[in-house]
Order: sequence, then structure tokens, then C-alpha cells
Amino acid sequence: MSDFMEDPELLAEFVSESTELLADVSEQVIACEQAGDSDAQREILGAIFRTVHSIKGNSSFFGLDRIQSTAHKLENVLDDLRKGQRGFSTKLSSLILRGIDLLSSMVQNAVSGPGQQDPADLAGFLAELEETSHTDDSAPLQKAAETVRGHLPDIPEPARSSVEALLDAIAQKHPSTSSGAVPQESSDPTQAAGQTTPANANADGDKAVAAPATERRVMRIDEERIDAFLGYVGELVVIGDMFTHFLRRLEANDQHREFTHGLSQVTGTFQSLSGQLQSAIMSIRKVAARQLLRKVPKIVRDVAQVKNKQIQVVINGDDTEIDKGYLDLLDAPLVHMVRNAADHGIETPQQRLAAGKPEQGTITIGISEDAEWIQLTLQDDGAGIDSDRIAEKARDLGIIAPDERLDSHALIECIFAAGVSTAQEVSDISGRGVGMDVVKRSIENAGGKISVDTQRGVGTIFAISLPKSVTTQIGMGYFVRCQNELFILDLDSILETFHAQGKVTRTPSGVDIIDRRGQSLVVVDIARVLGLNPQQQASVAVSTAIKRRHYALLVDEVVGIKQMVKLPLVLPGEHNHPFQGVAMQGDGSLALILDLEHLLDA
Repeated sequence: MSDFMEDPELLAEFVSESTELLADVSEQVIACEQAGDSDAQREILGAIFRTVHSIKGNSSFFGLDRIQSTAHKLENVLDDLRKGQRGFSTKLSSLILRGIDLLSSMVQNAVSGPGQQDPADLAGFLAELEETSHTDDSAPLQKAAETVRGHLPDIPEPARSSVEALLDAIAQKHPSTSSGAVPQESSDPTQAAGQTTPANANADGDKAVAAPATERRVMRIDEERIDAFLGYVGELVVIGDMFTHFLRRLEANDQHREFTHGLSQVTGTFQSLSGQLQSAIMSIRKVAARQLLRKVPKIVRDVAQVKNKQIQVVINGDDTEIDKGYLDLLDAPLVHMVRNAADHGIETPQQRLAAGKPEQGTITIGISEDAEWIQLTLQDDGAGIDSDRIAEKARDLGIIAPDERLDSHALIECIFAAGVSTAQEVSDISGRGVGMDVVKRSIENAGGKISVDTQRGVGTIFAISLPKSVTTQIGMGYFVRCQNELFILDLDSILETFHAQGKVTRTPSGVDIIDRRGQSLVVVDIARVLGLNPQQQASVAVSTAIKRRHYALLVDEVVGIKQMVKLPLVLPGEHNHPFQGVAMQGDGSLALILDLEHLLDA
């Protein structure tokens, strides 16, 4: 056994770095297909070659012989490709992608030592790779044929016709690139290559001496340690609120004016520094969204080939930084939604032409951020979701009553119920009626929300919003008071605040509403819903929109917008309550954070 194998931290670093490099390779192989026979393609192939070469060399230090030998055989094919000694085709591209997946699997299993079990299809892959080494030698022939074709005008007839016929036969038997349904990325192939080319590797994959001016020192830290530190920062925010509370009490006494002035400056400095510390620690947890999205082109490519579709992938905002925790949280939901979009959303070329659309469909993924939230959208220009089939499935499962009639938006929301699917048939790709309920639950458990908008014949958009931090929930809240109790509302859901005195009317069906600028807002008295038994109706209305319906929430007072640290709320024996959590105030009291969607469904 190699001495390096006895160092678990060093082995874990090898697994982590190799996994990240191989994830980039899949993206690069797709870019090669888009680039065609060009200098850009050869540049990308060179970057792929260097990655595999590096993994081959590093695996030998750990005694991982199977990884080393597999990488070596794959490296030989890549070397021929980058040197132009064989032609790059879609078939060979698929084989390389398969090899990268196998290498990734073997690297992940490396933590168990050099005796790890080989993937089941490794032997078949190696045999197929060996076969291509003997059969795919057409590149030199193609180059010679192109040279001869350039001199055709100089060849007299009838020899010219005979030579031209021979060249056509060669081109037919040995095409340089196979055609087919190949998804495309929006990024430039040369740029994609640059993203994964090691800065300290030369053309042959050997280490080069880095210039001192550009050297960066990297320290790997256990994620749990960062989370613990971020938790302490959250407590500092609460302490800052306590300082502010005590300061206000002192300011009420004129005898301590000079003292309170100094304390005010110290409190302001403390809050500023704790805010900077919070931002700095949260930035350590951030990674480029590219790490989440780079697998999308390959997923779409695989589905497109199986389903004989033409689909391009457009990715926007992949340089946006997101909390590292979202890589795991969003991985399975994103894969599920992308597969659904490619399998069920995008039509076949024939169906698209018949509908007046271009043959090639488009799946667009975008990531953006604002001060508090990360937004991810997944859009396709396919057939849209069939609301009639959703309704039929929902009735079969008892989700809605046989005679119940819902508007189109409410029907589409049923897609998030367990077992609901519009797939005509179950396949190995998708359509088993599972997944979207799990997607919704995992996103909501992280404090986020998901919505869907669809139009028949036009396409579908899924929109996901998540708080910028997946761990300590430090953010801004909308504080209101009801019956002397303090509550916090989701700031992003608040539309406006106005006086409700004398504006509430009751419909013939017994529903209280407020007419606001021609729109009917359903009135919800928060104190009454929570069982606080108010003696009179609250006079302040907070307008909000939940699930496409507009409400006027009645409260006694709007306290204002303040920073808060969201803490988990555990009520003994109570799991079905309308609270998202709790936040501690500067005076030591607690404010409950309302889950408006749950509250309004009650």
C-alpha cells in the first residue's frame, strides 16, 4: 500500500479535487461537439487531456492502479484527438463522457482504499475503447482527401470524375463529425476550456513553476467549523440589538446624555463590524453557481439522443456565487426538473415544425441574486403543461374532488402533489409521478419557495427563490404587533400598508373584503386567526399576495423593518403550526415568524 494511502486527509483532498476536475470535463466535451473541427476544439481537447493526465499521475501516488490504468487508456485516445491523428465524432464523444463518468465513480470510491470494486460496466467500456483504437484511424485519410480535393481543378477529365467519386466515397465512409441532436451551451468553447485548465500545468500536464506575484494560498476548512462560527456571528447580531435597546432606555434619561452619546457611537461601530464579519464569513461558504449547473448540458444531451430531439442549453449567471450548501440541496431537484423539461417539455423536431417552431428547442437556466435572495429560473420553450391531464390525475389521486373546479393557476400548483405527472408513459428518464413534491418540500425546508408558470404551446417556467444563506438565517423582517404580541412577516411578500378603518365590507357569501384600487383583497385578522381573542377589529392593513391571491392582513401596529436572526421553533407535540421560526429581540423577548402560506391555508 502506498504511504499516501495512510493519510486520510490527503486522500480526501485528492478525491475532492479530482471530482471537481472531472465535473468540468463533461462540460468541456459538450463544448467540443459544438466547436466542430477547429482550433478551439483542439484547445479544449488539450485541456481535457491535461485533466485526465493529472488524475492518472496523482492516482499512482495512492496506489489506485485501476484509476491509473483507466485514465491512461482514456488519455491515449485524447492525445490522438488533440494531435489530429483521429477524427472527433459524436460516437467518440459519448464514449469519452462514459469514461469520465466511470472515472468519477472510481474516484468517489477511492476512500475505501486500493481494493475498491470496479464499476459494473468498466470492462465493457475498456473493450469498446480498445476497439476504437484499432478502427478509428480515418483522420489522416480525411486530411489527404481534402488535400487532393483542393487540386481537383488541375486534374483533367475523365480522371477528375473518377477521383471526385473516390473522394465522395471516402467522405461518406469516414465522416469527420457525426450529426445528431446535440445540446449547446451559450458560452464560448474556448472560454469553457479556460475554466478548467489548471493554471500551473503546461501543455504536457507537468507542473510548472508559478510566478510569486500570482500565487494563491488555499486552506481547506471543515464546513462544520465555518457554520459554527457563523452561528456565533448570529448571536453577535442579537447582542447588537440588545445594546440598541439599552441605549434607548438610557436616552430617555437626560442625566446620562454624554454617556449615551459615547455608547451610541460604540454601538454603531459594533453593529457595523459584526455586519462586516457576517458578510465575510458567509462569503467563505460561497462557490460559483457553475459548480451546480455544469452537469446540465450533459443531462440534456443524453435525453436528446435517446428521444431524438434537438435541444440547446442556455445558461445565464453561472458566475453568481451561492452558498455551498445549495450544491447538495439543489442538485437532485435541478436534475429532476431538467430531465422533465428535456423529456416532456421540449417536443420532437417534427412536432415543433408542425407547431410553427424551429426544430431545435431551448432550455434556459438563469441564476441571479438580490440583497436577501438567490433566484433560479428554469425555462423551456416546449409544449407547456397540460392542465387537463393535471386535473384528471389529481382527481384520480383524490387531491381534488370530482366536481371541484379550479382555475388554471391552482390546477398547475397540483403538480407539486405526490404522484401527479403528465407523462403519457413511464420511462427510464422521467415520468414516474414522483419528484416535484420532494422538490417543493426540500426547497421550503431551506426557507425558500418555488412557483410554476406555463402556457400551452409556448413553454414552462419554474422559479425558485432561496435565502442567501442556507445555515444561519440572518436577514430583514417586517415586524408587526397584534394584541401586544410581536410577529414577523416575510418582507418580500409585503406589497403595501394602509389604514383599514371603515373600509371592510362583507360579500353575500360572508367573506370580508377590502376594495383597493379596483382589486378585492380578502381580509384576514391575524389576531383572530391565531386565537388571541381581540376585543375589536385591528385598524391597519398589510397587503400581501400568496399563491396568486391578494390579502389584507389586519394588525394593530406596524413596528417596522429590522434585521433578525431566525432560530428554529420546536413546540412539544405540535407539528402543524403557522410559524417558520422565532427571533430574539434586544430586550430579550421573542417574536414569532409567521408562515403566511400556512396561516392563510388554515
